[in-house]
Amino acid sequence: MEQKPSLPEEYFDVVYSIYAIGWTTDLQTTFNNISSYLKKDGVFIFSWDHPFMHCVDAVDGQLIFSGSYFEKNAFTFKKKVHKPANRSNTDHSGDEGHPLTLYNRRVSDYINALSVAGFAVERVVEETDAETMKRDTEFSSEYYAACKAKHFPLSIIMKARKM
Repeated sequence: MEQKPSLPEEYFDVVYSIYAIGWTTDLQTTFNNISSYLKKDGVFIFSWDHPFMHCVDAVDGQLIFSGSYFEKNAFTFKKKVHKPANRSNTDHSGDEGHPLTLYNRRVSDYINALSVAGFAVERVVEETDAETMKRDTEFSSEYYAACKAKHFPLSIIMKARKM
């Protein structure tokens, strides 16, 4: 995302990204690149985990702020690797998981970077679907738990237009 892959400039009407933008190591360069690919009045739509996701945890049956929304440092965690059932018990490759690094970003970080890249934000969606809101949910500490979704949005979607 941070490097231009020889795509034509000012060529596309729409660029969209579904759960990928959060992986960029340089948000401003990525948005600048996307802007360069779009025609004037072109639309950029992207989704990612809501910024609250990195600072709210499920602990002892409650949702608590365990981190700061304002913390911008990168964090690394290990994604567990699931062993296939036919894998040997002596084969421990991948048991530790693969390290993944993400960056804590605030809603304003996305909006301001879009603005610098020449975009005007037209819409920001922070919602939980009506079915989840009506449904009885059990408490869960899972990352994308429905009990969390009833208290804050798990995803954010932004639509911006190149000026």
